[in-house]
Amino acid sequence: MVITEVELTDEQAFNGWYEVVQDVWTDAWPGDPPWAGVTEMRELLMDREYNDRALFVGRTSSGDVAGAAEVGMPKKDNLRVANLEISVKASFRGQGIGRALLDLAEEFAADNNRTILHSSTSGRRATLESRDARFAAAAGYAHARTEVRRELRLPLEPARIEALELQSAGASTDYELVSWWRRCPDELIESHARLVTTLTADEPHGELDVETEQFDAERVRRWERDLETIGRELVCTGAVSRATGQLAAVTEIGLPRPGEDLGMQFATVVAREHRGHRLGILVKLANLKLIAEHDRLPKRLCTWNAESNDHMIRVNEEFGFEVTGMAFNWQKTSSEELAESVR
Repeated sequence: MVITEVELTDEQAFNGWYEVVQDVWTDAWPGDPPWAGVTEMRELLMDREYNDRALFVGRTSSGDVAGAAEVGMPKKDNLRVANLEISVKASFRGQGIGRALLDLAEEFAADNNRTILHSSTSGRRATLESRDARFAAAAGYAHARTEVRRELRLPLEPARIEALELQSAGASTDYELVSWWRRCPDELIESHARLVTTLTADEPHGELDVETEQFDAERVRRWERDLETIGRELVCTGAVSRATGQLAAVTEIGLPRPGEDLGMQFATVVAREHRGHRLGILVKLANLKLIAEHDRLPKRLCTWNAESNDHMIRVNEEFGFEVTGMAFNWQKTSSEELAESVR
């Protein structure tokens, strides 16, 4: 096998990388669309403002693309971390291709002074005993966190809507609900960014060695543009504190692209000083009601939570979200990092 780095300007080479990644994704998540089409994905990866990425493909002696690797290196925070993703087509597994790609990815990360390596295994049938999980463990990675994917069938039943409205009615007294499509209003963008930073700080990280990601207005705007690039319309509802005029809570949904049925429930976050008023329920319900008449109403909506995030899991279960898959986060720390930690 020959491993080569993929230049994003080389459309043919990138298409080979993308084909492998999507083949593995489809096997893990049958029935799900890709995050982005091949053209849109290449455009996203060309943006290096917040992450540097290196892509590699492994080809057999006959020239077939059998495996792919990605090394993601954050540039604004978590400067010691590299995120590694290894993909091998099912028909080529068991031939050492994945390990060769992983070894090269780890070497590349080390050459770029990344001493904490993260990766993940996931799927509808993923377990800690799966082939992928055993591969990670054999390569020296430790299980650091479990995430659970849940799906909600839409539209919501009227009886459930009524029950949720009754439970959250008192929350609206000191807050005004504000909704928007695609782009956060300028007057709310700073408080929106603070909420996203709060989310990255407060979400359970398990044993993962990570720093809080810092968000500002420009980073939120880039997220909005990325969703526009891949063809997902962003729908948001926030709760604005009447006392401060700032967002106290916000939730986001990415609608399906034409011809697809899966929507994405993104961040739902409540500012620390405003918790305990069921604002999470209030904004999520308002956002679901907002998209109910849209011509791209998803048939199903998916969301992710850390397995230990009991509060948000209870909120999602009140809406009727049900478990449909798992992801296991893995971590490997270099000897240099371990030496530094005991000094």
